[in-house]
Amino acid sequence: MSWKEIGFEYPWAFAIVAVAPLVFWMAARSYAYLGLGRRMASAAVRVAAIAALATALALPVVPEEERRLCRAVAVDTSLSVPDEALASALDFVRRAERGRGKDDSLVVIGFASQPRFLSEDEWAALTTRGKDAGTEQTDILAAATYARSVLPEDCSRRLAIMTDGHDTVGDPERLAQALGALGMPVDVVRAAGSQPVEVIVEDLHAPARVRTRKPFRITASIFASSPAPGVLVRLLHTGPAGQAETVEERPIDLEAGGTSLTFTTEVEAEGEHLFRAEVDLQGGEDAFPENNFFEAATEASGPPVVLYVEGEPERGAHLKNALETAGYSVDLRGPSGLPATAQELASYTAVFVSDVPKSGLGAGKIGAIKSYVKAGGVAVFAGGRKGYQLGGWAGTPLEPFLPVTLEVPTDVEKTSAAVVLVIDCSGSMSGSPISMAREAAKASVVVLQPDDLVEIIAFDSKPTRLFMMQKAKNQMMISSFISKLRAGGGTDIVKALDLAYRDISPVQAKKKHIVLLTDGQSSTAGIDLILQNASSEGITISTIGLGASVQRSFLEKIANATGGKASFTNDPNNLPRIFMREMRIVTPAAVVEGVIKVTIGKKAPFLGKIEGGFPYLRGYNLTTARSGSAAPVLVSDRGDPVLAMWKQGAGWSVAFTSDVKARWASPWVKWKGFARFWSALLGSLVKTEKKTDEVQNIEFARVGRLVTATVDLVDRDTGTFMDGMGGTLEVKPFGEGEVTKAEMSQIAPGRYEASFLAGSYGTYLARADFTSAESEPQPAAGSLRLPYPAEYRRIGVDSEAISTLARAAHGRVDPSPEEIWADEQTQRTGVAFWPWPLLVFLVLVPVDIAIRRLP
Repeated sequence: MSWKEIGFEYPWAFAIVAVAPLVFWMAARSYAYLGLGRRMASAAVRVAAIAALATALALPVVPEEERRLCRAVAVDTSLSVPDEALASALDFVRRAERGRGKDDSLVVIGFASQPRFLSEDEWAALTTRGKDAGTEQTDILAAATYARSVLPEDCSRRLAIMTDGHDTVGDPERLAQALGALGMPVDVVRAAGSQPVEVIVEDLHAPARVRTRKPFRITASIFASSPAPGVLVRLLHTGPAGQAETVEERPIDLEAGGTSLTFTTEVEAEGEHLFRAEVDLQGGEDAFPENNFFEAATEASGPPVVLYVEGEPERGAHLKNALETAGYSVDLRGPSGLPATAQELASYTAVFVSDVPKSGLGAGKIGAIKSYVKAGGVAVFAGGRKGYQLGGWAGTPLEPFLPVTLEVPTDVEKTSAAVVLVIDCSGSMSGSPISMAREAAKASVVVLQPDDLVEIIAFDSKPTRLFMMQKAKNQMMISSFISKLRAGGGTDIVKALDLAYRDISPVQAKKKHIVLLTDGQSSTAGIDLILQNASSEGITISTIGLGASVQRSFLEKIANATGGKASFTNDPNNLPRIFMREMRIVTPAAVVEGVIKVTIGKKAPFLGKIEGGFPYLRGYNLTTARSGSAAPVLVSDRGDPVLAMWKQGAGWSVAFTSDVKARWASPWVKWKGFARFWSALLGSLVKTEKKTDEVQNIEFARVGRLVTATVDLVDRDTGTFMDGMGGTLEVKPFGEGEVTKAEMSQIAPGRYEASFLAGSYGTYLARADFTSAESEPQPAAGSLRLPYPAEYRRIGVDSEAISTLARAAHGRVDPSPEEIWADEQTQRTGVAFWPWPLLVFLVLVPVDIAIRRLP
């Protein structure tokens, strides 16, 4: 003990001694009957008593030093530590016990996920650990904290941890900081054994979302501690039905280190899919077979859906097949099936409105389409005989929404046409029917242009050219031939139409039209070939049925197959009116027909995906390109827009002024690039989240059971971070299970984070939908993969981690059992000294009394 090092807990108590001068002053002036010497002696005793009391109140402590050592040895018993390392640990503990001094203490701790105290009788349990739940994790900080709590504080404390350095619970950086702040040195001893032969499937990566019937890639990451020849890698798939099947088996010779294998596959059904990569060592040695697999989950949705509203649904097969070939699912409907709300349209990737008249486009439905487009959708408006001007679109709310105007140029040239009138002259047409047929034919010829071509065929059981194909300028001569029509004989419609087709087919005319009038029935054999040829060449056939005995279905078939009209009447007096209507079909207003060349008007990115030129068209609705942002991408040889588009809000409005059927677009629907054309167009316009499976990616980081999900939201169009979004993370185990939810909070520009506690080991699907008032919704998805404990991922000793921990904790690496006691530091303790000055005070009080009272 050194009296020079004496200390006081409350040194301010010595302030009481400041009253000493006052005590002497009062004693010197006292009127007591005492001599001056006795008064001064009493004052001196009182001042000494006050000083003793002040010393006692200051709580003096006299330091003492002693050398008492307290040591703890914590042994890692987790699965990643080999058995021979545990045997070495037991030997280390026993040697440390033998080196312990008389007053020293030794505590032995076993730990994996939790630390536990081991008595001397339990030391042997270090080498007999079981593969229970407690050994599947390593928590070094928990072991160090427990050791500090069980070591006495009145001795020199030090901890030696025997571990392979693989902490699976804490963050390495935080672990080093925590050990450094522990308040005692920590030595780290490497729990080394022979390097095990180990093959680990470390990861399996699959896209979070995929499309059905669309190939995608899955990558397996495999680690081998040493070369492993003849390993069989197997990829398994479990679909929504729950039946596992082998996708591929691939033999491979693994080199030491990491290997990546990529598999290409696809799924058929919508829903959740689980993929499992596993390795079979074919009888080879492996330390942990538990880590020979890895799983990943993905969610499959059907192909993007296009709503196709067709004025003639029975003729919509060409576009429907083309879009399905391009990977879309097509919902084909008639005009009545067009939804009336934007919410109903929101699920569609794009909407086609083809050849639909004004009556099928009410204000409510047009408003729904406009809202859908402005929210990011794509609407394509295709023409036809019921579209644009012909369909009465002018003046509707749809007109200003189109990238073209419905104004028809004043300098539209007249369309040259060829017409064949095929008139039934069988016996049943006698009387009024044949008479009105003659009048109807004459009136029809009158409305033709002089350069138009006309032919008249009369037929009964066989056809006869009453007037051969020539220009209609000599109307008097044509009328005279028509007047020769006489009734008599049978009825053969097929032969008459065959003759009409053969006569009109080679004619050079922009519009070719056949009008058939009959009141009877006929054989139908051979009609299909005639209709197929006529339709492919753009020849339209209209039929007029007179009387109640006509073959109504047969006549309708002829008209529908070629794009004509089927009319029926019981009154012969109606024939002139019906014939006149058919003549207007030949050269309708606001339509250009013939052989029309299509060229590029304004380049668009998607055109680069189209090989070669574009086929010709047989007709289109005449419109005028809008000025400004509207782009006439394709134009006719007259310069009229064929395909135009412009941006409306976040979406696109597209005008295709021809039809998409085997009428005007007959050469197009036969074109091998027809599907690619529409696929490329839609692919360039639809929003990213609708046209592809790309979503914002959710990344996961795991520390113990705590999982942190992170999403970086980036606007793909501008490349900027998206701030101010809100979203809820939903994590669901594959198959059945409880959904875990957590709010995503913004922690940095564009970065959002949420934490939650993971449940049991397995594979989880995660999704989050981010929304804000200013930005479009941003979906995010990811897969959390926890197939097996982290201990099965670690082999060997992490010497770098061990050195980092020892350095941070002011300890040593690999000290011997004897060296852990080699500590010259002494434990400084304090001895309380206050009772002695208090005793002096108690003695001086009666002394003072005695000086003043005794004679």
